[in-house]
Amino acid sequence: MHGQEYTIAADALDDFELLDDLDSLDEGEVQRLPRILRRLLGKESFKTALESVRDPETGRVSVEAGSELVQDLIKELAPNS
Repeated sequence: MHGQEYTIAADALDDFELLDDLDSLDEGEVQRLPRILRRLLGKESFKTALESVRDPETGRVSVEAGSELVQDLIKELAPNS
């Protein structure tokens, strides 16, 4: 995914606060996206994931690129959803 391979610990999905963050997305609270990504990947893989979508010209991760990253990751976790 985005040129990287990520491992998500099984217990990362058994997280009540992650469930709350995901529910908040349905309510339009997109500011929770970085937190969701960090919860799923852990701190080090979170940094690696951001680097994979960072714009080399601006040095920033756009909201669109970060959102797509989280969406793609969630699709990989539940491909039939």
